[in-house]
Amino acid sequence: PRTRACLAHRLTGGPAVLSENGNPPERYSMARVTPGLFGMLRTPPILGRGFSPDDGKLGAEPVVLIGHSVWQKRYAGGTDIIGRTVRVNGAPATIIGVMPEGFRFPQREDVWMPYIAKPEDLENRAARPSSALVDSNAASARSRPTRCSLESCASCSTGTLSRKDKIELPRNP
Repeated sequence: PRTRACLAHRLTGGPAVLSENGNPPERYSMARVTPGLFGMLRTPPILGRGFSPDDGKLGAEPVVLIGHSVWQKRYAGGTDIIGRTVRVNGAPATIIGVMPEGFRFPQREDVWMPYIAKPEDLENRAARPSSALVDSNAASARSRPTRCSLESCASCSTGTLSRKDKIELPRNP
């Protein structure tokens, strides 16, 4: 039988400093991920919405998803957080959702923004991150996994998987 395995991972990461009027700046761990990641993981936000394909397009308004602990500690669990403009590393972004308690994928992140490929990233193959590992025939010993680009992996770009798709995820330590 044919299977399709997608291994989603953080594309870029690092610190994120959240700030806004009335709240002191705080540092969190952030990942920039493909817009379809949370749909692929079947982990929707508990409040608000996840990333849409348009959120990952060049020129899109900056949006951010926050972790449950950030929501509870920084915003006291207020449901009015959706649509609030905050500053992420000094740049404005709109909070669009809150992820479930305990969700810190892929490596203990608390804040997520969509990865937006720049034209120069797409021209330079070495600089273009791969968002998925596709194995079209896992049963075959001759089968060699190939990396798909962000543009060609429907599961990673749209977050949709068929029942035949198999998700393999790295384990968080």
